[in-house]
Amino acid sequence: GGGAASAYLVAGEYAASLNATPLCVRAASVEAAKRGPTQATRMLLARGYLAGREFEACREALSEALVVDKRLSEAMNMKAHSFFMELGWPNHRSGQPLPASAEAIGLFVKASEARVPFNDALSRLRLGKLYLATRRWYDAKAVFLEACRLEPSTTTWLGLAEACLHGGEVDQAEEALAEGNILDPKNAEVWGVLTIVCMLLDKVKDAEASLKQALTLGLSIKETFPVDRFILEQMGNQFRNRGMYQLALQAYRRGILPKSPAPAMCDALAGCLVRVNELQEAVATYALIVESGNATLQEKEEALTSCVELSRQLKREADVDKYGRMLHSLRTAPP
Repeated sequence: GGGAASAYLVAGEYAASLNATPLCVRAASVEAAKRGPTQATRMLLARGYLAGREFEACREALSEALVVDKRLSEAMNMKAHSFFMELGWPNHRSGQPLPASAEAIGLFVKASEARVPFNDALSRLRLGKLYLATRRWYDAKAVFLEACRLEPSTTTWLGLAEACLHGGEVDQAEEALAEGNILDPKNAEVWGVLTIVCMLLDKVKDAEASLKQALTLGLSIKETFPVDRFILEQMGNQFRNRGMYQLALQAYRRGILPKSPAPAMCDALAGCLVRVNELQEAVATYALIVESGNATLQEKEEALTSCVELSRQLKREADVDKYGRMLHSLRTAPP
């Protein structure tokens, strides 16, 4: 009877929560075989496939659900999550090419504006992340303002601060960071963005204290809301622009990952090292770009050109020759 049918759904929901895709799919299939397919079984199938990262199958189940009820906002929302995950947004970081975003954004918005809207905390954070990455500061601000009103967290305040900062509302960014700091005074990203904000507001002493705090708490280039420049890179740039090179170097150095150095961070660090006449370390840092799997041909060519010029200044003829040959090979390599 009814109890047995819902038991499969309950078991399937539990399996989905454990990311046990085969069990979840089996439960939904048995339920559908006994009772005929329903919206509940379609949504359960989709949830199971999403948990197992079977994105095509997930969207197929959701499309079937939307044929039955084209206003089913939960199905639109889950479809948005499937695109967000499949396109690599959870692992996206600053300085990388942007994955596609239009489909996920469109579906998140449609779900949140439906007659019976579906708009949970995770969806708001992900939509805000997409808006920030695509430089839609005003839209990002609106999403994070709503998130801070409905379910405030350090993360929602950080998102709002980033939207305000990049949208030119630096005072509002400072207020949002103060709120985030109250909820979690140990969030390194909050302290990092606060460093940038303090420099822009001419609060240099506060910026120095915030930099120290951000580095102590382990700020890295793994960011919640990547924009086109890393937080550490933006921090370094603020200090460098004021001639405060040692503080700039602290920020830049923290952003260099030994195994996969980001070309933008290496370039910023090397440029600052040249300013303080640390030419040997600058050459070594430019060389990291050449070895990086993430660098474009143009970035490698520019880095090698710098290696040649600096090696010449250092009167290291062997290095001039070495980097010169590498530059020649790069320029004459078949496309």
